[in-house]
Amino acid sequence: MFEQEDFDHIQKMKNSMADGMTDGSDSHMILEKIVDIFSETNFASDESRMEMMMGCINLCYEDEDGETVLVEDNVFGVVLGVCFNYANIISNLLTDGFSTDEYYSFLKQEILPIMKEESKALPYWDFDNE
Repeated sequence: MFEQEDFDHIQKMKNSMADGMTDGSDSHMILEKIVDIFSETNFASDESRMEMMMGCINLCYEDEDGETVLVEDNVFGVVLGVCFNYANIISNLLTDGFSTDEYYSFLKQEILPIMKEESKALPYWDFDNE
């Protein structure tokens, strides 16, 4: 979890030399995979958007000794990759006059209340019988 000290380091990064180096190649590999998933998504299709979300979640897992396991570092990489894409998309939309205030107001007032109510009884399909 990030604490206030971590947020304070953002200012330090703007004004001082790095204290060391780290290998971010695993996170970068996940970022590239997320960019591939996003670039292949048809955002006009409900099914394609669901496949995009499922593909991102699957990046959190790896096969280890014949078993699929959740890898904490991959979860961190996926969150970073999704946030990176989101931040860049919104940044570009803002340049074109997009209003984040209107967008989030609409989500909070119109979309999320409906989704909250519908979340109490979501349908599912049992595929074990096929």
